[in-house]
Amino acid sequence: MSYDCIVVGGGPAGLSGALMLGRCRRSVLVFDVGKPRNAAAAGLHNYLTRDGINPGEFIRLAQEEVRRYPTVEFRRTQVVAVERTRSGFTVVGADGSRHDSRKLLLATGVVDELPEIEGLQELYGTSVHHCPYCDGWEWRDQPLAVYGRGEEGPALALALTVWSPDLVLCTAGLTIFRMKR
Repeated sequence: MSYDCIVVGGGPAGLSGALMLGRCRRSVLVFDVGKPRNAAAAGLHNYLTRDGINPGEFIRLAQEEVRRYPTVEFRRTQVVAVERTRSGFTVVGADGSRHDSRKLLLATGVVDELPEIEGLQELYGTSVHHCPYCDGWEWRDQPLAVYGRGEEGPALALALTVWSPDLVLCTAGLTIFRMKR
């Protein structure tokens, strides 16, 4: 079967695209591995009517809404290759499946590569966070530590002053900037 569109990524963006396409009676196949970036977080924020919802519950509800449209299908596997064809695209899944579509929507999101710091992985999503807009409110007016190298560290520390004036910047011993007299 050839689809009107294959969506790679079943997070908020991919599911929004699939919802719109399903409502337009387009045949859609959504590929997703089921490992969202925010899985470790206690709550998803900045979505009207869903602020603070558990990320897994959000995805469950979104999939439930999208599944109401019979032209949308889901496949729980990773996409390992995409080929451009004369009529669109061929998408290859890790399970060996091949699927054709006229259009391709890439909604793969972001993968966080955490620095190798002992204990960081265990705290990720509870007291270590990657997004101040997602988690800054919950930590407002508390002492915060920022880890960053290069220009990103100071920039993030300055951005976090919206939530707390008590900040320390950790650079793993690297000098980020130097003041000259």
